[in-house]
Amino acid sequence: MKIAFDVDDVVVEFVPTLLDFYNSRYDGNLKFEDVFSFKLWEVGIGKDLDETIGIIHDFYGSEFSGFPRKLQME
Repeated sequence: MKIAFDVDDVVVEFVPTLLDFYNSRYDGNLKFEDVFSFKLWEVGIGKDLDETIGIIHDFYGSEFSGFPRKLQME
């Protein structure tokens, strides 16, 4: 039996931790309030879908992720 669940900003605060990573790695200054779309490239995390996917893959391989251990649980 396989069990899957959706944790991004439902159980685990994904976006704030991703923003910490992005701001640190790419010298950004994005805040949670700046995120108005699930299409993160529209917010400024990457210039298009492909670049945004690459950034998220880098995030999951980084010390920021620690997924799911370090992400703050609600």
